[in-house]
Order: sequence, then structure tokens, then C-alpha cells
Amino acid sequence: MPSLPDIKASNALLTETTLPRVVVFTGGTAGIGQATLKLLVSKNAPMRVYVIGRNGPRHEAFLEELRASNASADIIWLEGQLSLLADVKRLCDGIIAREQSIDVLFMAAGALPFAGRRETSEGLELTTVLSYYARMQMTILLQALLARSTWVSGPRVVNILAAGLESGPKGLYLDDPGLIKPGHFNLRVVTRVGATYTTLILNRFAMNQKSSNVIYIHNHPGVVATDILQTSWSTAPDASVSQRLGRWVMSSVTKPLVRAFALSPEDAGERCLFLMTSAAYGNGKGQMPTREKVVEEAANVDGGKGHEALWAVGARFKCLKLEGVRRGLGEVGAEDVVWEHTVEVLQPYL
Repeated sequence: MPSLPDIKASNALLTETTLPRVVVFTGGTAGIGQATLKLLVSKNAPMRVYVIGRNGPRHEAFLEELRASNASADIIWLEGQLSLLADVKRLCDGIIAREQSIDVLFMAAGALPFAGRRETSEGLELTTVLSYYARMQMTILLQALLARSTWVSGPRVVNILAAGLESGPKGLYLDDPGLIKPGHFNLRVVTRVGATYTTLILNRFAMNQKSSNVIYIHNHPGVVATDILQTSWSTAPDASVSQRLGRWVMSSVTKPLVRAFALSPEDAGERCLFLMTSAAYGNGKGQMPTREKVVEEAANVDGGKGHEALWAVGARFKCLKLEGVRRGLGEVGAEDVVWEHTVEVLQPYL
């Protein structure tokens, strides 16, 4: 498990060769994603970065700050709603039309379901679209571009969510994978279901690769001092009294307490940049560590070193094997159930 000082020292030595050239970012306008994006662009290497989000005018100052920090970077804003799968399809089609390959797909956009179940115009629950369905959709749609990357560090899908919080069969509702039935949708279940589905399906992608060298990483960033606890509560004019009260509690009470011991977004960004570039993931390719240390290849979820399986990096930045959980899920055919459900949801938008 690399220390934060070693991570920062390694990141400080990144060069044009070991930095990605084409990157797609979701969640890059706030919190961990924004900190990671700023750090990446500040390395002053030529790169093209697609930043996906909504309300472009609101973020124009930030985008100009990015451009000013690196005259060699081409920062491309793509306006769209990641909570709508039809919009995600449109955004990915736009990238596919412009690029021959991409090096990194970085996904950090999300929200927590404090405000209860909120359905989009497509009939899907908003927070689960952001944390799972849209991410798997982007991974599928952009796989061909990732596979064509020739970047020395190896193309990567870096998914910032909840590795290590996976559930065994008893914590899932395999007869209701969309969590539609009464009593099946709450914060605890949604968190564990999202982590479990993500690990199962990203590992499926990694294991089913034939000639591709795409590296899949699922990371739990730990407790980070962002505004997600506050912004996940509804701010709509018709928000209930309990929703307004919850937002106030998060803003006035919980947020200051969390910030007292949480990792800063900047330090979380250093970790994320390391996941993007380090030789620890992907058979020793990529940025080497500093202080003349020999690179220690991280173990994937199978306990091996190759990219034929997912890397799950937990909240303490330690690689997780998850043998017990994966064995229990395998005994009940959970992966096939989740995959079939995912394909059913995504099929109209692929």
C-alpha cells in the first residue's frame, strides 16, 4: 500500500510519456473529480481532455482556469445530463466521432440517495443511474476507443465509487436487481448494491478481454471533504420539510465534523492520478515510483498481477482480493443476474 508522500513523489515525476494524451472525465467540476482534473492538467503536458457536465456557463471560470494552467492542453466541454442514458449515448457518440482512441475514462460523478427514490424521465432512479448504469454504459460504448490506445501506461477505466463495500448474496435482491419493490431502496442497500454490481461487471469486462490491454480499477476514495453529503439532498422548490432539514443538518453539523478528519480533495486527487498512471497497475507499465524503489505490482481481485482481472482499491488505498464475497456471489449466479439486468436497462441506449 503506497503512502501518500510516495504517491505525491511519483506524481511529481510524471512526464509527457507517462501522462495520458486523451482523457474523458465525468464528475470533473466538483470534489474529487475536480481536484484530479486540476492536478492532471497542471502537469503541463500536451493532452486533450473531455469534461462532461451540465450548466456549462456556471463552470466557465473553472474551465478557463484549467486552460490557463496548461497552454498545451485542449479542454473540451461537453454539455449533457449524465442522469439520462439517452444523453450519455449522445455524448459518447460525439467522442467516438472525434477520436481514434482514448487513454483514460475517469468516472466520479454521483450522488447519494438521501432524498429517497427520484425517477428520471426515462423511468430510472437518478442516483443509481449516476453511480452505476451511466458508468457501465460509457464503459461499453468507449471500450473500442480504449482498446485502440497505444499509451505506454496502458488504457484505463478508473471508477471512483465504493470498492470494499460489496455485499454477499444476502445483502442483494437478485429477484429485484433494480430495487423497485417496496422496502428495497435505501442508502445502505443502494451503496452496497452499487459497489457489488460495479465490481462484478468491471471484473467481467477485464476477464473477457481477448487482445485488449485495458486496465479496470474500482476505487473507494474513503471519507473525503467534499460537498456530496449536502448536495445529495433535494433543493427543488417542492422539497419536503424533512429534505430541507436534512440538507441543513448536512451543511451545518455533519459537514464540519467530516472535514475535521477527512482526506482533502487535493490528496484524494493525488491518489486518483496515481491510479491513472502508476506502474503498480498493469504489469509494471507506467510511472515508476521514486526514491529508487522497485515497483511493487498491485494484486488484482484474483490475487494475480495481470490486467485479466479488476483492481479493487479500498478506502485505505489497499488492493482487495474479495475472495469470500466473490465466491458467495458466484454460488448463486449473481454475476449473470446483474449482467442480464444491466444489459436489459442499457440496451435501448447502446
